[in-house]
Amino acid sequence: MSEEIKERETSREEELRAAAEAEHRRTEARPVQQPRRRGYRSLFWPVVLIAAGVLWLLSNLGIMTAENWSVLVQLWPILLIAAGLDMIVGRFSAVLGSLIGVAAVGLIVVLALIGPSLGWAGNATWFGSPIVIGGDLEIQNMSIDEPLGDTQSADVRLDLSFEQTSIRTLDAGSDSLLEADIDYLGDLTFDVTGGRNKSIRLRQDVVTAGIFPPPGLNTRDMRWDIALNPDVPTDLQVDAGSGPVEMDLAGLTLTALEIDGGSGPVTLSLPAGGPYDTEIDVGSGSFDVELAQGASTTMDVRGGSGPFRFASGADAEVRFEGDVGSGPFEFTLAEGTNGTFELDGGSGPVRFQLPADAAVRVEVRDGGSGRVSLPNALVQVERGDDDDDTGVWETENYSRATNRIEIIIRDVGSGNVIVEF
Repeated sequence: MSEEIKERETSREEELRAAAEAEHRRTEARPVQQPRRRGYRSLFWPVVLIAAGVLWLLSNLGIMTAENWSVLVQLWPILLIAAGLDMIVGRFSAVLGSLIGVAAVGLIVVLALIGPSLGWAGNATWFGSPIVIGGDLEIQNMSIDEPLGDTQSADVRLDLSFEQTSIRTLDAGSDSLLEADIDYLGDLTFDVTGGRNKSIRLRQDVVTAGIFPPPGLNTRDMRWDIALNPDVPTDLQVDAGSGPVEMDLAGLTLTALEIDGGSGPVTLSLPAGGPYDTEIDVGSGSFDVELAQGASTTMDVRGGSGPFRFASGADAEVRFEGDVGSGPFEFTLAEGTNGTFELDGGSGPVRFQLPADAAVRVEVRDGGSGRVSLPNALVQVERGDDDDDTGVWETENYSRATNRIEIIIRDVGSGNVIVEF
């Protein structure tokens, strides 16, 4: 009897011990809940937004002038300093962090209003670029008519900005060397030097106070309309800005052309005749080039992030060298085009659309991760040293043709190269 009691007690102790161990395991597995902490919410940026609205309102009321804006742009680093102090101090004292923001923004507003009286206006820069040099930010208009006189050649430099721009030619036999109708902000500089060989520069000295025009200033309809004498041999340099540019130079006696593209789209029509040199830096905006029938040009193009499109007229003579950027290059060549197109590949794709019966030679010197796609009419006549993707391909009529198209890919790059008939 006593043995049965002992067995029951032993069994009960084992059950209690097992239950205690199970409870202990559940307790250890249960995550320890930490007390929730409220995140720090800074009032600095709300204060900055309120101040921006106040400044915008003052501009609309005419209290904030161009000079005030020029001072304001110079003071923007104060915001960075105040933001850093708010991140350090504000975590320990939200009130003190908010006071830093209010004090910094208030200081900027006050200094922007009184800065012109202290002589701070008129020399603002944005990362080294001039913002306000002189004049004001009211939209003005100027008409220019430079007489032809005894001019025998012209070197013309146009520094464009955000306005819509049209560059064209005057009527044949015009008595003017250059005519222009310009909407501008601030000061417009029109310099003419020389006698028979004239040098002309047109630029806008005051573009805007800051990255964008001040609130209430409508610049959308501002235009530059520039016309050049078609009979005078002309070297033309154009520094495009952020506005759209349409250049119809089909009637111009062009000796050289240099265009530095910007973020705005550019449309270019090149004249017949030649030979003349063309240099293009594409930029981030789209760039469309149309070459006139029978033209002769040497073209050097540096690609950017914007697309570049080239179309040749019939019987054109082209010597093209280009560095492809991240934007696509597209070539549409007309019947009778005779030329060499030499490219260094980039990340952007390259496409050639060729005439159906064109005599074509394609040379790929160095491959890349991009793919080269050629039509069956191009037969490989020479293999490259590295692999089957490099070498020389020709159409069967290439050796006996008068007009030939030669495409040289110095380096394929990562973008695909496609040749089509």
